[in-house]
Amino acid sequence: MKITKVCLFIPTLRQGGGAARVIFNLASQMANQGIAVTIIVLGNDVNEPALPKGVVIERLHVSRALFCFFRLRKLLNKIEPDFVMSTMGHLNLMLAIVKPFVKPGPKYIARESNTVSKRLLDQPFRRLFTLMYRFLYKKFDIVIAQSNLMAEDLVANFGVPAELLRVIGNPVDFLKIQELSSIEINVLEKKARYRIVTVGRHVAQKRFDLAIEVLGLLGNNYELVILGDGPLKNENIEFAKFNNNAVNVNFVPFQMNPFPLLSSGDYYLITSEFEGLPNAALEALGLGIPVYGFNTSGGLSDYINKNNGSLVEFGDVNGLAQAIRESKLIKGESIHNTIKEQLSLDFVCQEYLNTFLSLKESNN
Repeated sequence: MKITKVCLFIPTLRQGGGAARVIFNLASQMANQGIAVTIIVLGNDVNEPALPKGVVIERLHVSRALFCFFRLRKLLNKIEPDFVMSTMGHLNLMLAIVKPFVKPGPKYIARESNTVSKRLLDQPFRRLFTLMYRFLYKKFDIVIAQSNLMAEDLVANFGVPAELLRVIGNPVDFLKIQELSSIEINVLEKKARYRIVTVGRHVAQKRFDLAIEVLGLLGNNYELVILGDGPLKNENIEFAKFNNNAVNVNFVPFQMNPFPLLSSGDYYLITSEFEGLPNAALEALGLGIPVYGFNTSGGLSDYINKNNGSLVEFGDVNGLAQAIRESKLIKGESIHNTIKEQLSLDFVCQEYLNTFLSLKESNN
């Protein structure tokens, strides 16, 4: 069986987003295998990466998924792909709505990028979205979750049939991040013996206030670097001052290439209230940095073990600080090797292609 045309539907390819990096990596690998790949994005954006050979970008020129129905339908009818895969909940819902109005032929795949029940908790139309997930996700040929936890959530809370689900982790371009981490740029000077790094937007989900509390329990031998921007940044800065941690907490703005700073860390910390499968944590492991955090960090529980880090119960800042303080893990190749095989670009891309091919074969 041969796959000739694939469409990948994503809100934006803007660099910095985890989903964008995953889709870009998959598109690159598929194109290398002679597949015609079209990436469909909602609108124009800045900071997009240069597309690899064999990958085409199509823009729907809309500001929100809500407005893309007619343009998406027209484009899919024009391209006539073998497979269409969307990623992120709101795009998945829209693709499921468009599907009946597209010419027969394509197989439809939804890639869920978060733990849906957790993400909907603070949504203004939670009940409506819950009903939409329950009704529309059954319309896909396959639903891909990034972790076992996410798959279980879709079955238990949204009635997605277990037979539709596949669990595939996020690919990490190990060679690329190693290359980017070695670029000589001005990296923040280290002021303490141990550096803890965390990456993400300053939003409620990330709970950087708990990361600051963890640092306060560790003492002056440790410093914390929080890389990213967002609406709660000033609030987190004030929280650090209030807890007398301002000297040892470094707030660094978003960077196009975060890897030199990331690789300067001795530990990676993730204190999110919920996650899907956090790419920055996987990339830290890829750079040989042990990862510590809460067990609410989505699919990380599938990859974190005593050989590369530790996860404790959410909110247990004392337990998290103790795990870091008592850590005997040293940054290096042994940490990298714990995920090298199962999250390599080649391996994960082949898992996607095998999933696509299984749909073709079952159809025949």
